[in-house]
Amino acid sequence: MKKFLPVLFLLFGVLVFSETLKKEVNVKYSDLSSVNSVSFEFVNGKAEIKGDNVKSIVIKGFLTVRGKDQSICEDVLKNANIEIKKHGDELEISLNYDELKDKLGNNNSFFGFFCSWSKRVEIQVDLNIIIPSMLNVQFSGVNFDLAISDVKDAEVSNVNGNARIINADKVKCESVNGNVYIKDVKIKAGCEVVNGNFNIETNSNKLSSISFESVNGNAEIKLPLKVIGNISTESLTSKTVLKIKGKKIVKKNLEWQGEGNCDIDGETVNGKICIEGF
Repeated sequence: MKKFLPVLFLLFGVLVFSETLKKEVNVKYSDLSSVNSVSFEFVNGKAEIKGDNVKSIVIKGFLTVRGKDQSICEDVLKNANIEIKKHGDELEISLNYDELKDKLGNNNSFFGFFCSWSKRVEIQVDLNIIIPSMLNVQFSGVNFDLAISDVKDAEVSNVNGNARIINADKVKCESVNGNVYIKDVKIKAGCEVVNGNFNIETNSNKLSSISFESVNGNAEIKLPLKVIGNISTESLTSKTVLKIKGKKIVKKNLEWQGEGNCDIDGETVNGKICIEGF
């Protein structure tokens, strides 16, 4: 899966747009034989990805183009399309960014397409995506709000936006400048957050591990007491709060051993950790 996030951390600035154009997206893809996972790459916008008892991938929503020059906006919007590529057992889904970059005559970098001060064009997506629930999902986003539900496994890398993941076997999430909320994870969850809060809530009795690292953000974990095993947390400036059986344990660095099989490891610099067993 192509990774473009590292070169996009510098996306910033205020653009003044005079033209806004929009078109509808309606895509259906059914060639899913031998496909185990689907990966998405998008910049600017929001998406909801939901697993269901279906045999095709259906993508609906809108593409919006904003810019100073109407003719350029019209050309970009006309040629902007959802691109689906199959590589073995994986699908890659994104906009046809490379083709659009060439249309604008920008330099040969993906970064240049979104940061050209001469063209000043922005493409935004707003999508609702239905996929077969047995597929794994990978998502890379910049300036993006994301919701994923009812899939097998989910792996997310996101810059400048919130991520919400509900009902998956395993979840892995990396976030810069955004909150992460995970609910009803069944087996395993791992999260790294720079500037944002991490929240996980689950009733699963099959949990094996929860791990997280945070720089500037709080972490809150709620799970059945009977599944909690070893807890190990480290905090530079704050404390860990453990709530169990009506009691509260507060320590800067907490080591605690339960009777369950789920190990919880957490590290934070400037954030409070709260773990609650119910």
